Amino acid sequence: RDLNALGGLAKLMPFTAIFTLIAALSIAGTPPFNGFMSKWMIYQSTFLSGNGLLVFFGVMALFISAATLASFIKFYTTAFGGEPTKLTQNVKEVSSSMLIAKGFLASLCLLLGLIPALILPLLLSPGKALANVDLSGLITT
Repeated sequence: RDLNALGGLAKLMPFTAIFTLIAALSIAGTPPFNGFMSKWMIYQSTFLSGNGLLVFFGVMALFISAATLASFIKFYTTAFGGEPTKLTQNVKEVSSSMLIAKGFLASLCLLLGLIPALILPLLLSPGKALANVDLSGLITT
């Protein structure tokens, strides 16, 4: 329950540390992960809208993304950085089935960030169905 009591988990759980770093960077919206591509679409749709209110919301989204990155850097460095503490000194890496699951999800974060065209049609289809407008030509990746 106390993040500050943890530490040094990267040395004890190296695969979990890598997969957690990928997840944190993806959630924060950093390139080349999928979170960046989704946030990039939000930025494009707001900044290029020509509507002052939407541009303001885009600026706020950018600010919130920066705050999210800061919070995940704090989380990661506190839990995984430094030396193992008394609480974490006997921790071992999780089972291989858990590592495979985390590795699969981390791979998807990277793959969908590098090749967003794999998922983009699926993301645009609700808007096309509801508004009867094809936006696929407007989104640049």
